[in-house]
Amino acid sequence: MPEAEKLIEKAESALKTCDYENAVKLTKQAEEKALSVEIAGEKEEKAKPEIEVDIPLKEYKRNYWKRTKFILKNKGNGHARSVKMELSDVVIDR
Repeated sequence: MPEAEKLIEKAESALKTCDYENAVKLTKQAEEKALSVEIAGEKEEKAKPEIEVDIPLKEYKRNYWKRTKFILKNKGNGHARSVKMELSDVVIDR
């Protein structure tokens, strides 16, 4: 909120010179800036990606290798960037 802080400093300077009209105007601008930053922060906090992995190949046979794809789906309401997947070295046979 550096912009809002600068506006407050200007408003304080205006008060010292008895420029009340400008001080009020600058204070309202600072309040609007601070509020818009707060609202943007809340929206960013609520926006979260929710990653789902779909593997089209549904059957796996022992000692049989077949190339398959992983489909990543973002079911959340935020952008997913730099998604990393790590596959375990161990495969469990059930």
